[in-house]
Amino acid sequence: MAWRKVFDEPRNVMTTPFLAKKRETLKQGVAIMRSYLCKSMPPARCSQMPRMKWSVLSRLSRLPSSLPVERLLSRKKARKLGELRLIRQSGLFDVRWYVGRYGRDESHSPLEHYWRRGADSGFDPGPSFSTSAYCLLYNDVVPSNMNPLAHYAAVGKELQRLCALPRLSTTSTPPRLCCLVHVFYPDLWPELAVYLRSLVEFHFDLRINISEPCYSRQLEIDIRREFPTATIKVSPNRGHDIGGQFFLLADIDFDDYDVFLLAHTKKAPQYDRRSVDAWRHGLLNALIGTPDIARENLSLFATDRTLGCIGAARHRGTGLAGNEAAYRHLLRELCIAPRYHEPEFVAGTMLMTRSSVLKRLFEGLRDVPFEPADGKPPEFHLDGQLEHAIERIIGSVVRDEALRMGWRPVPRHPMPPALSVERGEIAKPSC
Repeated sequence: MAWRKVFDEPRNVMTTPFLAKKRETLKQGVAIMRSYLCKSMPPARCSQMPRMKWSVLSRLSRLPSSLPVERLLSRKKARKLGELRLIRQSGLFDVRWYVGRYGRDESHSPLEHYWRRGADSGFDPGPSFSTSAYCLLYNDVVPSNMNPLAHYAAVGKELQRLCALPRLSTTSTPPRLCCLVHVFYPDLWPELAVYLRSLVEFHFDLRINISEPCYSRQLEIDIRREFPTATIKVSPNRGHDIGGQFFLLADIDFDDYDVFLLAHTKKAPQYDRRSVDAWRHGLLNALIGTPDIARENLSLFATDRTLGCIGAARHRGTGLAGNEAAYRHLLRELCIAPRYHEPEFVAGTMLMTRSSVLKRLFEGLRDVPFEPADGKPPEFHLDGQLEHAIERIIGSVVRDEALRMGWRPVPRHPMPPALSVERGEIAKPSC
């Protein structure tokens, strides 16, 4: 019978002229079988076996993974089914707990919602597994592009990996923190100030650089109102945010701090405003989006000596774009070992990093000539400048210091709760 031929010789199905002409069916998984049975056969034969046809289709999703019919599924569909199976079999996904905490999405089951969107937002599948913790503790999770819980079920459980962040005890000393903030767009300072309030329980030094074209007495008054002890310095508009932060580092004793936070008022008017707002919020949410997130990140720096940098997983970059020549030059200047030459960086340069990493970066590149940015065309700000190469080399410095990158899933709420309340908006994560 024809349906037996489909089971016994799946490769014949994949090479039929019908599928060669109808490539779109490859994206539809089981629809390949329906298309083959209904269209590739003569209508008379197809009408003679409707029961067999639909019984075959109804059983496809329940076939053992050893059967070759799984080759008929698209790669994305097979990956989805495999990861959902791992999540279900892990025993760590609690449907009632998940729905009670994050609400129900009518378009997807709770399990599929966690696979599609929840994990990327830092949602936990249950009380016994922390998505953010697993991603932060093990640097092979985010690059694998697997769902964190599926990765744990496939790899981490056998290796006896941790599922939650170690907590900073009350007797432990929190890391000494210095925040370097570059302000180029004064209208974004109130938003950035709300984020910095997540750090109020920690004693930290705040150093702010303001570009000369954007400085005003009113801006300084606004900053002093929020943070009276902040150090404020004005510099020429060179090197974008990295140039401004290098200007601040010139007067810093790196031995006074354990961790640095790099932040800036990112707007990038050459891009779509909504996309840039989501980019900026995503970068900051992963670092100091809430007091709990800030506390977890600093706790991890205090307890895990292998951690060199924390950034937003959604903005993990690995490409050089138009910066390859400058990037290769910086690798030589900093004497980076060849095995760490592949770029891995936070696209947007908002991150937390250890003092030793920033010290090596600054002392090796303190004399680099940043180009003035005033009066330049929009394409100048997109890519190809020295600061863009420095952005991409931070991960190589981290790994060359025998440390690792930590990637936190980004909460999807568009701005910190305090700012949402101030603007009269509802402050809750969007699914």
